[in-house]
Amino acid sequence: DQIYRWRQDLDTLGHADSMKKFMSKGMKYLFGHSALYNTTLKFAPIANSLPRFLTYNGLNEWGKGRELPRFGESFTSLWKKGKVQKAKK
Repeated sequence: DQIYRWRQDLDTLGHADSMKKFMSKGMKYLFGHSALYNTTLKFAPIANSLPRFLTYNGLNEWGKGRELPRFGESFTSLWKKGKVQKAKK
């Protein structure tokens, strides 16, 4: 709780990470538009087949020393195929 409050104060002090602020605004927009969100989820597995130089390059600081997890099949897709079983009571 304390760390959360400190991070909220970083912006008012002028020390907030501008890239994190940009990403937060983008996520807020994406989550606020369900059609765009669902389309994004549908096409996310394409990232599994991107060449490494597109994912790991000088523009992607986050990628240094990390590997992206492979995108799996979405819950919605599994549900439509009948692969999701209802929980037993």
